[in-house]
Amino acid sequence: MRRAIVLALLTLMLVAGSTAARAAQETRVLGPPEIVFDSIRDGCERTDIPDIAARAFRDYKGRVQLYAGHIDWRRFVGPDLNHVTHECRLVNPGFNGHNPDPSMFNDVAWYSGGYTTNGRDIYTLTHIEYHGEEHAERWCRTRNNGLCWYDAVGFAESHDGGDTWTHPAAPAHLVAAVPRRYVPDQAGFGMYSPTNIVRVARQRFYYYALVHQVGVTPSGACVIRTRTLTDPTSWRAWDGKAFAHRFLDPYRSNVYAGLCETIPGLGIIDGLVFSTYLHRWIGTGMDTRDGKPGAYYTTSKDLVHWSPMTLLMETPRGTCGDPDRMAYPSLIDPNSASRTFQTIGHTAYLYYTRWNPVNCVTTDEYNRELVRVPVEVG
Repeated sequence: MRRAIVLALLTLMLVAGSTAARAAQETRVLGPPEIVFDSIRDGCERTDIPDIAARAFRDYKGRVQLYAGHIDWRRFVGPDLNHVTHECRLVNPGFNGHNPDPSMFNDVAWYSGGYTTNGRDIYTLTHIEYHGEEHAERWCRTRNNGLCWYDAVGFAESHDGGDTWTHPAAPAHLVAAVPRRYVPDQAGFGMYSPTNIVRVARQRFYYYALVHQVGVTPSGACVIRTRTLTDPTSWRAWDGKAFAHRFLDPYRSNVYAGLCETIPGLGIIDGLVFSTYLHRWIGTGMDTRDGKPGAYYTTSKDLVHWSPMTLLMETPRGTCGDPDRMAYPSLIDPNSASRTFQTIGHTAYLYYTRWNPVNCVTTDEYNRELVRVPVEVG
């Protein structure tokens, strides 16, 4: 089960910035939350849950496809983001290898948000998790997930507009891993939760994303880029001076690659968009600063240097009187001119996952909602 960065959103805060640069000046909620998907009401099976940040693209048929699911990829399809229908058919049958060998990086994987120029050929990074406790005892004697998970970043592609997804034969789909091998009952680390891919045209069409080192020092977000989306080995990370850090497979290379340079002050960033109003990149993620849990955002001119995390919306109090359990905030503008919705204007929807408590005592991992709320940014 993907570990949620839990917190959430709903109160607004005022933020100041440079008027000349039109940095974020004000953020406010424009309307009530809207339930896009209720796993109990709308789910096709128990594990059909929102479990990653919402991503969308327009396919070659003119349809909008929205993804926010689990290891079994199901999509929402419709003429626009305001009219999408959840489909039960899997678009990644046979994709997850459930391979007990951690060196293959082929246990289970999540869709992280692809890029496409034509709506037919889509390339995405994936969040890969290895769970030793779900395999033979020798892979996890304690049967403790917290001691036996091992994460990496992979690659997947579709050439029929998202109808089916595949990846190169494992482990050739590997994009990024930490330079350490899995050790049963001593794991709990890896490369985690890539953002959606964005394209920067003015840099001769470089593609960027953020990935996250967890369970190692330093932990945090790293910036990666490539010009060749079709090649999983082509991604390079910022090393403090240039995009020169190369990820090597710790099982197939005798060279210690070291760790990528992390961005100071950033936690897990779930969503990545460009604001045409602020002329800044915006990253969104859950965090707690000064005792205030909620959805936070950060801005950047170049995707390398980022502003301090600023509160976007504070976690609301739920029906039980405690803060709601929420995660995976991402901004999507239905009116974006981008085929992959990588741009937002002055307003957008903040999408997030919300857990529902049972009798105000426990949280059911499979009782979740995908929610969106309209917001004004800047």
